[in-house]
Amino acid sequence: MNECNLYLGVDTGLFHAAAAIGIPQVVFFRNNGCNVNAYKNTYYVDSKIECSQVCRTVLNTYCESPIKCTKNYDLDAYYKIIVNLL
Repeated sequence: MNECNLYLGVDTGLFHAAAAIGIPQVVFFRNNGCNVNAYKNTYYVDSKIECSQVCRTVLNTYCESPIKCTKNYDLDAYYKIIVNLL
């Protein structure tokens, strides 16, 4: 990771490792408020994604089928963030 200029991905261990060693992160957060995991050098587009009823659990905290939800990300906004960082 020390050779990377940017982490692009989801909220995983690699995201947290990148933050720990000062690598900027562009993260796709799911829509359940987990963007509270962001660090000072984390970039993301605030999401209001509503998963279909089919992919919700009882507590509405995890989308079991992220493929159905990812089509709602503003990829142009993410692209602009990445271009500005690089």
